[in-house]
Amino acid sequence: DRLGALAPGGEHGLVARGPFGRWTYDGSPEHAVLVSGGTGVTPFRAMILSKVDRGLPGKITLVCSARTPSALLYRAEHDTWRRAGVTVHATVTRPETAPGGRWDGAVGRVDAARLRRVVADFDRATFYLCGPGRMIEDLRAALAAEGVPPGRLRFES
Repeated sequence: DRLGALAPGGEHGLVARGPFGRWTYDGSPEHAVLVSGGTGVTPFRAMILSKVDRGLPGKITLVCSARTPSALLYRAEHDTWRRAGVTVHATVTRPETAPGGRWDGAVGRVDAARLRRVVADFDRATFYLCGPGRMIEDLRAALAAEGVPPGRLRFES
């Protein structure tokens, strides 16, 4: 409550710095492919909004996955992002558990083969990975095996 009550520019001694490191998006990759599982989409939402709001260069593709359609976070924003020029691919791994049992979109885990199918310039893209540890480990290994160099592979662990 106290933090929320602070006024911007006030003299309360609060200083914010950062971000630090490589887990940022500044528009410099020609094509950033953001690959998430579950809640891993959260930092990507901030990157997408930053690109759109600031008019950053570069192309963004979001490939997000969740167990069920209702677990796809920010799903209501996908159409807005698409209209802003972001390519969005959503997939679920357990469509049979969806309320009403209906999901018309892609099904299955995100793997290197799926990424090759949905990313036209796969061999030039920079991949950002965020999600469950096992998913990230599997994708890092698979993308490296596909020839993605370490400099074009960023991940949050």
